[in-house]
Amino acid sequence: MHPEMNMDSVAVTVKNDASEIVYIDRDPNWDDEILTIDGKPTMQIYPLNPGAKVVVGTKDGGDEMGVIFATSPDYDDGKSGFYQLAIGQDDSGTMGVKDGDPFGHPTVNYSLHDRKPMSMTMLFVDDDTLSLAVTVKNDSSYDIQIVGDPNWDDQVMTINGKRHEKPYDLKPGGSVVVGIAVDYNQMGVDFTTKDLDGGGSAGYNLEIGPNDAGNEDVTDSYPFGNPAVKYTLHDQKPLSMAMVFVDAG
Repeated sequence: MHPEMNMDSVAVTVKNDASEIVYIDRDPNWDDEILTIDGKPTMQIYPLNPGAKVVVGTKDGGDEMGVIFATSPDYDDGKSGFYQLAIGQDDSGTMGVKDGDPFGHPTVNYSLHDRKPMSMTMLFVDDDTLSLAVTVKNDSSYDIQIVGDPNWDDQVMTINGKRHEKPYDLKPGGSVVVGIAVDYNQMGVDFTTKDLDGGGSAGYNLEIGPNDAGNEDVTDSYPFGNPAVKYTLHDQKPLSMAMVFVDAG
């Protein structure tokens, strides 16, 4: 018998079917708790890679534990949403989530399976239900640089679903899907290109979010300089839209 399967202790099999790492951490509010990963005690946050699984329990046994699941090891600094859960037996006597809510906007969802008095399985998958996705097409003659607005401190931009913390150069004829790493329905983005009045740069500082109809829109705009491109909006829906940039002249 594996040590993690001690029948006097909670044993939760955690499977990661998401596309990103799920970090497992002890809840600091449970002062004396020491989690076990596959039977081995740990006080460190544990990275569960996509496609992997582990059995989570507690060193001292018992039928309850406090666990945090996040998609960044720096979740406590606002780098990702997370779940802070109290796991234990529910009123029916089977293992479940007794208490806890998501904080922020986690990019993964979980479901519970194979629930028994002292064990269960938690399955994590990608959460696409809140993912803001703006398709940006460059039909202009100019390069367009895309970067997350630095005034949105905790925002991390994504390009085609992957975290991209540096400026992205969109060439003429290209297209990308711009979003943010933390699922949400709004973001701040800068689009920079050539200034028609000189050799510098110009562009648009935009706030993108839902309008009164619930569809994605440009909710605030701060043009700077005389941009060589202009944009139009298309296919506006909840959580998605397209932006097409063309020559301004």
